[in-house]
Amino acid sequence: MCQPSQLTVSRPRPELIAGADLRHDLDALFVNPPLRDYRVRERSNDYTLPVLGMAYIATYAKQIAGFNVGVLDAEAYGLALEDTVQLINSVRPRWVGLNLLAPTYEMSARIATALDPQTALMAGGHHARALPGRILQDPRMRHLSALIIGEAETRVSALLHDVKRRTELPQVFWREMNSDSFAQSSCSLSRSDMVDSAHQRHPPPGSVVPGPGSLSSPRAG
Repeated sequence: MCQPSQLTVSRPRPELIAGADLRHDLDALFVNPPLRDYRVRERSNDYTLPVLGMAYIATYAKQIAGFNVGVLDAEAYGLALEDTVQLINSVRPRWVGLNLLAPTYEMSARIATALDPQTALMAGGHHARALPGRILQDPRMRHLSALIIGEAETRVSALLHDVKRRTELPQVFWREMNSDSFAQSSCSLSRSDMVDSAHQRHPPPGSVVPGPGSLSSPRAG
């Protein structure tokens, strides 16, 4: 069994994925991104960020909902960014789920841009709760099919069953295909709340709160 350590893989290493039956199609791969690209800057210790919440989601999806899912803890294994993406794409999951935290958001966004376009992307976590609007407007998240705010076990399983369920699930947002606009479920934050969360409470230097022309009106469907 592989032990968490600094690894640089020259080929995909599916044994690093926990919980999945890779003999069958993979419904979802939940990924804990590395803190940094360990190919650029080597790891200096064995401390890792916990993935307990992601494990809860994967366990519910597998044991309760019956989906074939796995967890890849790229941080625990000290994977380089390129190796992480290569491994994800090699197993061809229907969905990839990213745990968005402030320390790893940059790595998450870079992973999102490199995913196979046929793979649906969902994301959640503390950073998603704090800055949903900014995430939805990040061009690197252009393939984001579901941004889930808050506890996600049941909503993730519903999305794995049918992505169209996102229109009815609470606090779910997504990027419109081939567009800079986003949409939301019928029972989510208002557009003004999204703007407040993304810009007014934490405005980036030199930023301007977008007007009506910058984002489409949030709508279901």
